[in-house]
Parts: sequence; structure tokens; C-alpha cells
Amino acid sequence: MKRMFLCEMTLCRSSLKSLIWSGVFTMVLWIILFRSLVVSVSAVAFVFLVTIISSAATNDEKTGWSAYRMTLPVSRRDVVLGRYAALLLMSLLLALVPSALAALIAVVSSTIPLPGPLADVLSLDKNPLIALFAVGGVCFAFGTVTISVSLPAFFKFGLSKAAMLLPVAMILVLATPFLIVSVAGGEAMDALSGALAFVMTPDGAKLAIAGAAAFVIILLAMSALVSIRVYERREL
Repeated sequence: MKRMFLCEMTLCRSSLKSLIWSGVFTMVLWIILFRSLVVSVSAVAFVFLVTIISSAATNDEKTGWSAYRMTLPVSRRDVVLGRYAALLLMSLLLALVPSALAALIAVVSSTIPLPGPLADVLSLDKNPLIALFAVGGVCFAFGTVTISVSLPAFFKFGLSKAAMLLPVAMILVLATPFLIVSVAGGEAMDALSGALAFVMTPDGAKLAIAGAAAFVIILLAMSALVSIRVYERREL
């Protein structure tokens, strides 16, 4: 698996240069539009994660890597696990780097004099460190769900067919909680409000983090098993 992980990381690094410039542009634009580092972090992390996940499949088609790796003397299980490991590591880095950069900006802006409007936009009071890193964590969780949903489709159908199915699948994933709440009515909204209030407490936050981590691990494990099975059955 290590060999395939290193190969996948090499392919991912080829997309980093363009990601850096698009990330800088997105962060500056969203800071101007929404006057908030927290909002800009979410936008940059979202752009990073969607781009790196989609570029992995795009590189398969453009470079012929998807066909070539099937002829290599490595198991298809290692191919699948190598891609999962590489995308998870890149997703973690690309979700946390914007948070760390925004935190640095907020800390520096609080220690040096800045013009009034700029000081207000970049201040720690308006952009708490915990909020900046919490947003990065949420974006990483979104990235893991995207990886779990998309990779089985890519390994089964390839880029062309999967690209038509995935938008529908992601819309269903994102819309399902809202549909459940809307169908259940007021009682569900009250329960949701109570759950959110509990999450804001120290004990609730710990429980929510533990539950989210367990959910992500189980989802990734199930997704990897499905990907291995469908890729082992795929013909050259």
C-alpha cells in the first residue's frame, strides 16, 4: 500500500500550485464580501477539498493512470487503500491550513495597529480561534463524507459515468437531514434545537466530537470495503 500511497500523493501534489492561488483569491474575496475570517475559511477549505477529490479522478483519465495501475504488480486492495489514505491526508491538510492561516492573521492583527474597518474584520473578537478551527474540522468531515460517497463510484464506473451520478448523490446526502426535519415537523425542530444547545456545552461538545469521529471512521471503513470489492471485479 505504501507504494501506491506515494504515487497518489505525487499526483495530488501536482494540483497544489493552482490550489494555492485559487485559495488566496477565494479568501481575499470572501473577506471583502462577508467581512469575516471564519466564513472565508469555510469557503477556501470547501474549494480545496472539492478540487483535490475531483482532480484525483480527472488525473486518472487524462494521464491514463487508471488503466496503467491495473497492470502493476500490486494488489487492487493496495490501490484502493493508497488512494483513500492519500486523499484523507490531503483533505486533513487542506481543511486545517486555511484555519491555521486565518488564526495567524487574527493573532497578528490583534497585536499591530490596523485601520479601523480592517482591524474589526480581522480581530480575534470577531474571529475566535476555536471557531476558525471548528470550521476547518467541519469541512474535513464534509471531505470525508465526499470521499466515502465518491470513491466507490469512481472505482466502479470511472470518471465519465460517476461524474453524472455524484452530484445527485451528494445532493441527497446533504438534503436528507433537512427533509427528515421538515417531514417530522415542530417536534423535530425542538429536538434539534435542544441537541444543538447541548453540543454547545463542554460535555456536549466532547460527545459530539466523539460521535462524529466514530461515524466518519465507520463510514470510511464501509466505503473502502465497497471500493475494494467493486475494483477487484473491474476488468482491464
